[in-house]
Amino acid sequence: MTEIDKLLSFMNAGKRTKISLTEYIVLQENKGEWNKKRAIQLRREISLTDHLQITYRQSKTIETILQIK
Repeated sequence: MTEIDKLLSFMNAGKRTKISLTEYIVLQENKGEWNKKRAIQLRREISLTDHLQITYRQSKTIETILQIK
């Protein structure tokens, strides 16, 4: 299962249509299932996928919002 598949599965299980990339990473880190290799792979797959709409929001920092198309 690819990282994008895991993300989509997580979103579908929680009935989410969108999530911030930061929030997803924090939730995965809290489970103890996260590492830098997975983070790099996920970012790469996000840049190549057509399944997600990517928007950026800036408050104090730039935040990446992922939304299922």
